[in-house]
Amino acid sequence: MPAHTIPGSQCLHNVQLKQLSTEERFDVFLCYRDEGVDRAVAERLKDKLTSCHVETEGFEQRPLRVFLKAGPPPPVQSVQVAEAMHNSTVILLLFSYSTFDGVEALLEDSPSHNRLVQMLWQHEMALELFESGAALPSRRQKLVHLLIGSRNEQSGSAEFERFDEYDRKFWPISKVPDLKVKSIVDCALAGLRLDAQVAMGLGVKMLSCGVRDPCALNSPGVPSIIRGRGAVTTLYMYQTVQ
Repeated sequence: MPAHTIPGSQCLHNVQLKQLSTEERFDVFLCYRDEGVDRAVAERLKDKLTSCHVETEGFEQRPLRVFLKAGPPPPVQSVQVAEAMHNSTVILLLFSYSTFDGVEALLEDSPSHNRLVQMLWQHEMALELFESGAALPSRRQKLVHLLIGSRNEQSGSAEFERFDEYDRKFWPISKVPDLKVKSIVDCALAGLRLDAQVAMGLGVKMLSCGVRDPCALNSPGVPSIIRGRGAVTTLYMYQTVQ
């Protein structure tokens, strides 16, 4: 089949990941909705994390390296974000009661500049990287959730109320439209294909109807992002991840 006739979703393109040295890699990648309480918490969390130090070879210490957001281009910001995620040890996902606000309004052609879309393509990429790490233990990344409760102002100090991690307000599955948002899939796949090994893994997944979900070991197979996993499935996977 001539290259120009191969659907973009099946091409192993953009295999140009910038491999960072040990001194340049990130310890933590913060994945969050870039507005409201989510952004405020992410900024404060970065300040806290970078004030912590880890021991390196030779018993020297250095502050944690944390990725918060992309800088000015070049490269384009989506590539900066994807490269940082590939080159991070821990992917920390922030969820508040307002993280999925507006999810019911998503359409198949929702634009990539939509704040919710920008977060969701990073979610999809994080899931695929976590799953690919199960097949490649030497490069496995940790996927960690941080749930944010409602803010409660008491005695002049800001505190967050206790909450149930299974609270439906965190996981509004009933509001999520059962559709595949093209911009989410395209952006996630473009980011994943920056790494040759991950790109080849996506090619393998095109040959199967489903993959086993590592986030919920007793679950049946679920579609991979390259086969068009929908938003409802993705949110369910996050709700059940341990």
